[in-house]
Amino acid sequence: DLSDGRRAAFSLAELSGLPEKTIVAAGRELTGISLTTILEASGLGAGDSIQTVSVSGFGSVTLLKSKIDDSFIFLVTGGSLKLVSPSLPQTAWLDGVALITLR
Repeated sequence: DLSDGRRAAFSLAELSGLPEKTIVAAGRELTGISLTTILEASGLGAGDSIQTVSVSGFGSVTLLKSKIDDSFIFLVTGGSLKLVSPSLPQTAWLDGVALITLR
């Protein structure tokens, strides 16, 4: 979702079809879909001057676009998405992700 109203939407099945990335976080290997892959697949970031990416679910987290790399992944668990990253404290990992907003 961009601040100018443009949107891209993905079902869990569509997200599951995107390439996966494995990271090490909280002392274990986790495999999921990287945030950068989702942004690239959406096409929303191409040519846009995005400063922040907000991820909302059971809570929210705002990330500086310049700090996002492939270490931010989404796990598909029990029919929902969870944002995890070794760059975030485990208490900031976000369950029930429903919306990613680019500004």
